[in-house]
Amino acid sequence: MINFFSASNELKTLLEGTGLFKRVAVLQSLNDVSVQKQITPAAYIVYRGHSVLDTAGQGSRVKYTQNYTVVFTIANAQSQNTADNLIDDAGDFIIKALQAILGFKPNNKAAFVPTGNDIAGFDNSFSYIPFTFKTIITL
Repeated sequence: MINFFSASNELKTLLEGTGLFKRVAVLQSLNDVSVQKQITPAAYIVYRGHSVLDTAGQGSRVKYTQNYTVVFTIANAQSQNTADNLIDDAGDFIIKALQAILGFKPNNKAAFVPTGNDIAGFDNSFSYIPFTFKTIITL
């Protein structure tokens, strides 16, 4: 049986297995990513909607593009005086995290492909960097 939202849990399992993160979670919205409750480094997966890509057989087969945003959070206590340390740490970390996701193919879906992002945020010793990916599910 195909689960429409299974890609989020499969992505969560993939990221947990990298050893890069202290926390990986699936959230309901980007508003749930809060500085006050951060354990870093962390990855938060948010389902961002879908669109119909193609239909066949008078609608009996449908392809949907699904969008997921992964928000990476990183902290660096040394960066409270300057953003340089945080940006350097975040930049190195993001490369490793993205390499884990790029080309990942969930069961019954197409590989994750980057599509864009929301605005990254840097605040004293904390940063959050969102990346949006798409996958395709055929029903």
